[in-house]
Amino acid sequence: MHPILFRLGPVTIYTYGALMVLAFALSISCAVYHANHRTTGIVLKGNDIVDLVSWGMLGGVAGGRLLFAVLNWPLFLADPFELVAIWHGGLVWYGGFIGGLFTSWIFLRGRGLSFLATGDQIAPFIAMGHAVGRIGCFMNGCCHGRPATGWWGVQSDLSNVRFLPIQLIEALALLLLCHYLLRSQTHEAGKPAGRVFARYLVGYGGARFLIEFYRGDQVPFALSLTLPQLTSLVLVAAGVILLVRRPRSV
Repeated sequence: MHPILFRLGPVTIYTYGALMVLAFALSISCAVYHANHRTTGIVLKGNDIVDLVSWGMLGGVAGGRLLFAVLNWPLFLADPFELVAIWHGGLVWYGGFIGGLFTSWIFLRGRGLSFLATGDQIAPFIAMGHAVGRIGCFMNGCCHGRPATGWWGVQSDLSNVRFLPIQLIEALALLLLCHYLLRSQTHEAGKPAGRVFARYLVGYGGARFLIEFYRGDQVPFALSLTLPQLTSLVLVAAGVILLVRRPRSV
Protein backbone atom coordinates (compact mmCIF):
# COMPACT_ATOMS: atom_id res chain seq x y z
CA MET A 1 0.00 0.00 0.00
CA HIS A 2 1.40 3.33 -1.08
CA PRO A 3 -1.12 6.22 -0.89
CA ILE A 4 1.27 8.91 -2.20
CA LEU A 5 2.62 8.30 -5.70
CA PHE A 6 5.18 11.09 -5.68
CA ARG A 7 5.70 14.74 -4.77
CA LEU A 8 6.75 17.62 -7.00
CA GLY A 9 7.75 20.33 -4.60
CA PRO A 10 4.56 21.49 -2.87
CA VAL A 11 2.38 19.34 -5.15
CA THR A 12 1.42 15.85 -3.95
CA ILE A 13 0.22 13.27 -6.48
CA TYR A 14 -1.93 10.65 -4.78
CA THR A 15 -1.91 7.09 -6.10
CA TYR A 16 -5.68 6.75 -5.71
CA GLY A 17 -6.36 9.81 -7.83
CA ALA A 18 -3.83 8.80 -10.48
CA LEU A 19 -5.36 5.34 -10.81
CA MET A 20 -8.86 6.78 -10.99
CA VAL A 21 -7.74 8.88 -13.96
CA LEU A 22 -6.11 5.79 -15.49
CA ALA A 23 -9.31 3.79 -14.95
CA PHE A 24 -11.42 6.28 -16.89
CA ALA A 25 -8.82 6.73 -19.64
CA LEU A 26 -8.36 2.98 -20.12
CA SER A 27 -12.06 2.14 -20.13
CA ILE A 28 -12.85 4.95 -22.60
CA SER A 29 -9.99 3.98 -24.93
CA CYS A 30 -10.95 0.30 -24.94
CA ALA A 31 -14.65 1.10 -25.40
CA VAL A 32 -13.88 3.32 -28.41
CA TYR A 33 -11.54 0.70 -29.92
CA HIS A 34 -14.17 -1.98 -29.40
CA ALA A 35 -16.89 0.15 -31.01
CA ASN A 36 -14.72 0.85 -34.05
CA HIS A 37 -13.88 -2.82 -34.63
CA ARG A 38 -17.19 -4.52 -33.89
CA THR A 39 -19.99 -4.72 -36.46
CA THR A 40 -22.96 -5.73 -34.29
CA GLY A 41 -24.45 -4.47 -31.06
CA ILE A 42 -22.91 -1.00 -31.39
CA VAL A 43 -25.06 1.92 -30.27
CA LEU A 44 -22.36 4.53 -29.64
CA LYS A 45 -19.07 5.28 -31.36
CA GLY A 46 -16.17 7.68 -30.94
CA ASN A 47 -17.07 11.04 -29.41
CA ASP A 48 -20.49 9.77 -28.32
CA ILE A 49 -18.78 7.25 -26.04
CA VAL A 50 -16.55 9.98 -24.61
CA ASP A 51 -19.62 12.15 -24.00
CA LEU A 52 -21.50 9.31 -22.32
CA VAL A 53 -18.59 8.35 -20.09
CA SER A 54 -18.06 12.01 -19.17
CA TRP A 55 -21.68 12.26 -18.05
CA GLY A 56 -21.41 8.97 -16.24
CA MET A 57 -18.16 10.03 -14.59
CA LEU A 58 -19.67 13.26 -13.26
CA GLY A 59 -22.68 11.44 -11.89
CA GLY A 60 -20.52 8.64 -10.56
CA VAL A 61 -18.12 10.89 -8.67
CA ALA A 62 -20.99 12.95 -7.26
CA GLY A 63 -23.01 9.91 -6.24
CA GLY A 64 -20.03 8.04 -4.83
CA ARG A 65 -18.88 11.01 -2.79
CA LEU A 66 -22.38 11.83 -1.59
CA LEU A 67 -22.99 8.32 -0.26
CA PHE A 68 -19.53 8.30 1.36
CA ALA A 69 -20.35 11.61 3.05
CA VAL A 70 -23.71 10.28 4.31
CA LEU A 71 -22.05 7.17 5.75
CA ASN A 72 -19.17 9.16 7.30
CA TRP A 73 -20.87 12.45 8.16
CA PRO A 74 -18.88 13.17 11.38
CA LEU A 75 -15.70 13.43 9.27
CA PHE A 76 -17.22 16.10 7.05
CA LEU A 77 -18.75 18.03 9.92
CA ALA A 78 -15.28 18.32 11.42
CA ASP A 79 -13.65 19.29 8.10
CA PRO A 80 -16.13 20.37 5.36
CA PHE A 81 -13.27 20.81 2.86
CA GLU A 82 -12.89 17.03 2.78
CA LEU A 83 -16.17 16.84 0.87
CA VAL A 84 -14.38 17.90 -2.32
CA ALA A 85 -11.00 16.30 -1.54
CA ILE A 86 -11.71 13.14 -3.53
CA TRP A 87 -7.99 12.67 -4.22
CA HIS A 88 -7.74 11.48 -0.61
CA GLY A 89 -10.05 8.59 -1.45
CA GLY A 90 -13.58 8.11 -0.26
CA LEU A 91 -15.93 7.11 -3.07
CA VAL A 92 -18.57 4.48 -2.40
CA TRP A 93 -18.89 2.33 -5.51
CA TYR A 94 -22.62 1.72 -5.33
CA GLY A 95 -23.32 5.42 -4.82
CA GLY A 96 -21.17 6.13 -7.86
CA PHE A 97 -22.84 3.37 -9.85
CA ILE A 98 -26.33 4.73 -9.18
CA GLY A 99 -25.23 8.32 -9.86
CA GLY A 100 -23.51 7.28 -13.08
CA LEU A 101 -26.53 5.30 -14.27
CA PHE A 102 -28.80 8.27 -13.63
CA THR A 103 -26.73 10.80 -15.56
CA SER A 104 -26.12 8.27 -18.35
CA TRP A 105 -29.87 7.68 -18.61
CA ILE A 106 -30.41 11.43 -18.96
CA PHE A 107 -27.76 11.61 -21.70
CA LEU A 108 -29.14 8.66 -23.65
CA ARG A 109 -32.72 9.83 -23.32
CA GLY A 110 -31.69 13.17 -24.78
CA ARG A 111 -30.13 11.37 -27.75
CA GLY A 112 -33.09 9.02 -28.19
CA LEU A 113 -30.90 5.94 -27.62
CA SER A 114 -31.65 2.66 -25.86
CA PHE A 115 -30.35 2.54 -22.30
CA LEU A 116 -30.19 -1.26 -22.20
CA ALA A 117 -28.57 -1.66 -25.62
CA THR A 118 -25.93 0.87 -24.60
CA GLY A 119 -25.48 -0.99 -21.33
CA ASP A 120 -24.78 -4.17 -23.30
CA GLN A 121 -22.10 -2.34 -25.26
CA ILE A 122 -20.23 -0.71 -22.37
CA ALA A 123 -20.77 -3.16 -19.49
CA PRO A 124 -17.39 -4.91 -19.99
CA PHE A 125 -15.60 -1.59 -19.77
CA ILE A 126 -17.40 -0.60 -16.59
CA ALA A 127 -15.94 -3.76 -15.05
CA MET A 128 -12.51 -2.96 -16.52
CA GLY A 129 -12.42 0.57 -15.12
CA HIS A 130 -13.71 -0.64 -11.76
CA ALA A 131 -10.90 -3.20 -11.58
CA VAL A 132 -8.27 -0.47 -11.98
CA GLY A 133 -10.09 1.63 -9.41
CA ARG A 134 -9.92 -1.23 -6.91
CA ILE A 135 -6.15 -1.34 -7.37
CA GLY A 136 -6.26 2.34 -6.42
CA CYS A 137 -8.17 1.38 -3.26
CA PHE A 138 -5.45 -1.15 -2.44
CA MET A 139 -2.69 1.42 -2.88
CA ASN A 140 -4.65 3.93 -0.81
CA GLY A 141 -5.31 1.44 2.01
CA CYS A 142 -9.09 1.86 1.92
CA CYS A 143 -11.77 -0.80 1.38
CA HIS A 144 -9.40 -3.28 3.03
CA GLY A 145 -10.08 -6.85 4.07
CA ARG A 146 -10.09 -8.43 7.48
CA PRO A 147 -6.89 -8.61 9.55
CA ALA A 148 -4.71 -11.48 8.33
CA THR A 149 -1.70 -13.03 10.05
CA GLY A 150 -0.64 -15.39 7.24
CA TRP A 151 1.70 -14.71 4.33
CA TRP A 152 -1.23 -13.30 2.36
CA GLY A 153 -1.63 -10.38 4.75
CA VAL A 154 -0.49 -6.96 3.49
CA GLN A 155 0.64 -4.20 5.80
CA SER A 156 -0.44 -0.62 5.20
CA ASP A 157 1.94 2.35 5.41
CA LEU A 158 -0.60 3.85 7.81
CA SER A 159 -1.01 0.90 10.17
CA ASN A 160 0.94 -1.94 11.78
CA VAL A 161 -1.94 -4.33 11.10
CA ARG A 162 -1.77 -6.73 8.16
CA PHE A 163 -4.94 -7.02 6.10
CA LEU A 164 -6.33 -9.44 3.54
CA PRO A 165 -5.83 -7.71 0.14
CA ILE A 166 -9.50 -8.03 -0.72
CA GLN A 167 -9.21 -5.08 -3.14
CA LEU A 168 -6.91 -7.09 -5.41
CA ILE A 169 -9.19 -10.12 -5.18
CA GLU A 170 -12.10 -7.96 -6.30
CA ALA A 171 -9.99 -6.45 -9.09
CA LEU A 172 -9.23 -9.95 -10.39
CA ALA A 173 -12.92 -10.89 -10.22
CA LEU A 174 -13.79 -7.77 -12.21
CA LEU A 175 -11.23 -8.52 -14.91
CA LEU A 176 -12.63 -12.04 -15.26
CA LEU A 177 -16.12 -10.55 -15.45
CA CYS A 178 -14.94 -8.14 -18.17
CA HIS A 179 -13.63 -11.08 -20.21
CA TYR A 180 -16.87 -13.01 -19.73
CA LEU A 181 -19.01 -10.03 -20.77
CA LEU A 182 -16.98 -9.49 -23.95
CA ARG A 183 -17.59 -13.12 -24.90
CA SER A 184 -21.27 -12.76 -23.99
CA GLN A 185 -21.66 -9.92 -26.47
CA THR A 186 -21.02 -12.43 -29.26
CA HIS A 187 -23.30 -15.11 -27.82
CA GLU A 188 -26.14 -12.66 -27.13
CA ALA A 189 -26.02 -10.96 -30.55
CA GLY A 190 -29.51 -10.62 -32.02
CA LYS A 191 -31.24 -11.24 -28.69
CA PRO A 192 -33.28 -8.66 -26.70
CA ALA A 193 -31.35 -5.66 -25.42
CA GLY A 194 -30.12 -5.77 -21.86
CA ARG A 195 -28.93 -9.35 -21.56
CA VAL A 196 -25.21 -8.56 -21.38
CA PHE A 197 -25.87 -5.72 -18.96
CA ALA A 198 -28.00 -8.12 -16.93
CA ARG A 199 -25.08 -10.54 -16.72
CA TYR A 200 -22.95 -7.69 -15.44
CA LEU A 201 -25.49 -6.96 -12.70
CA VAL A 202 -25.71 -10.60 -11.67
CA GLY A 203 -21.97 -11.21 -11.96
CA TYR A 204 -20.78 -8.18 -10.06
CA GLY A 205 -23.63 -8.23 -7.56
CA GLY A 206 -22.96 -11.88 -6.74
CA ALA A 207 -19.20 -11.43 -6.48
CA ARG A 208 -19.52 -8.33 -4.31
CA PHE A 209 -21.99 -10.06 -2.00
CA LEU A 210 -19.46 -12.83 -1.32
CA ILE A 211 -16.45 -10.51 -1.10
CA GLU A 212 -18.16 -8.41 1.55
CA PHE A 213 -17.88 -11.31 4.02
CA TYR A 214 -14.11 -10.74 3.98
CA ARG A 215 -14.14 -6.94 4.20
CA GLY A 216 -12.66 -5.48 7.35
CA ASP A 217 -14.14 -1.98 7.14
CA GLN A 218 -17.87 -2.74 6.94
CA VAL A 219 -20.45 -3.27 9.67
CA PRO A 220 -23.84 -5.01 9.44
CA PHE A 221 -26.62 -2.71 8.27
CA ALA A 222 -29.67 -4.99 8.38
CA LEU A 223 -30.39 -8.73 8.57
CA SER A 224 -26.71 -9.24 9.57
CA LEU A 225 -25.70 -8.02 6.11
CA THR A 226 -23.77 -4.90 5.14
CA LEU A 227 -25.30 -2.12 3.03
CA PRO A 228 -23.22 -3.18 -0.04
CA GLN A 229 -24.46 -6.74 0.38
CA LEU A 230 -28.08 -5.63 0.43
CA THR A 231 -27.45 -3.45 -2.62
CA SER A 232 -25.76 -6.40 -4.33
CA LEU A 233 -28.89 -8.50 -3.84
CA VAL A 234 -30.94 -5.77 -5.52
CA LEU A 235 -28.53 -5.78 -8.48
CA VAL A 236 -28.70 -9.56 -8.78
CA ALA A 237 -32.51 -9.46 -8.67
CA ALA A 238 -32.62 -6.75 -11.34
CA GLY A 239 -30.25 -8.74 -13.53
CA VAL A 240 -32.31 -11.91 -13.20
CA ILE A 241 -35.48 -10.01 -14.11
CA LEU A 242 -33.79 -8.67 -17.25
CA LEU A 243 -32.66 -12.16 -18.23
CA VAL A 244 -36.06 -13.82 -17.83
CA ARG A 245 -38.27 -11.00 -19.09
CA ARG A 246 -40.28 -11.41 -22.26
CA PRO A 247 -38.40 -10.49 -25.44
CA ARG A 248 -38.83 -6.84 -26.32
CA SER A 249 -36.67 -3.84 -27.05
CA VAL A 250 -36.11 -1.20 -24.36
